[in-house]
Amino acid sequence: MKHPVLQLICAAAAVVLSNSPAAAEDYQHPETRKLVTFVRDAAALVSQRGEAAFALFKKPSGRWRADGRYVFVLDTAGNRYVYPPDPEHERLNVFDQTDLNGRPLGAIFTRPVAPPRTEGWAHYLWNRPDDAHPMWKTTYLVRTRAPSGTEYIIGSGDHTMRMEKAFIVDMVDEAVAMLEKRGRQGFGLLRDRKGDYYFNETYVFVTSFEGREVVNPAFPMLEGRSVINAVDARGKAFVREYLGALRVRDSAWVSYQWPKPGETLPAQKEVYVKKAVIEGQPCAVGSGVYTDWLKSR
Repeated sequence: MKHPVLQLICAAAAVVLSNSPAAAEDYQHPETRKLVTFVRDAAALVSQRGEAAFALFKKPSGRWRADGRYVFVLDTAGNRYVYPPDPEHERLNVFDQTDLNGRPLGAIFTRPVAPPRTEGWAHYLWNRPDDAHPMWKTTYLVRTRAPSGTEYIIGSGDHTMRMEKAFIVDMVDEAVAMLEKRGRQGFGLLRDRKGDYYFNETYVFVTSFEGREVVNPAFPMLEGRSVINAVDARGKAFVREYLGALRVRDSAWVSYQWPKPGETLPAQKEVYVKKAVIEGQPCAVGSGVYTDWLKSR
């Protein structure tokens, strides 16, 4: 007999396999592509002109200060060199500051571009200049080297970014790297609602290749239980399908119905799963996004 919790929260599933994670340029929304281009071009300017580019970023008008958007610059030690919204905070070290969830800004901005990576996304709680209410902000970051030899992190973000499947790929890839390095000690980081692997009701789960739910921050009652026979209303065993996909490839996209956090009715969800070896044991590490969020957020 299937566990009643599984019967409640599982619904229609159909697996769509992916030969590889989303490419960096494969963004659904034009505003995302625009932000990525903006930051990459700023980083290219620093790599060519070095610190002389900072004065251009600080000008009150022009390409680098249009439509409320700006570029900020840090070095990899967290020292800030360009911060147009508040020039008095330039030269302050971001490792001494936190977001509105209490997470260190230094880690938020350096982790996505830690070697061997040079580009990545950060999601954190931050208020707008004219609004004290905490909001999720999404920032694109590029690490580059100036002619002086100094490495800098160039970034820009927006409070109104809509969800992208590429954000999910980025977070799962980071989670896999972290878990393969830290092992089971990393599970607590996945469960931390104020941590690096939870934003805007998006979380990372872990399932063993035997079909046991190891980590599930949104549905902790499933942890430790076998979900291998979990089926939806149509009788599809989607856990078996995504585990089967990972036995022949490193990653897969899975489309199925799953309740949103705090709800009981299923909603269409796209889930990215990737193979990880955690303390010698193969596992599926995944995260997903609801289809309506891809359209409206």
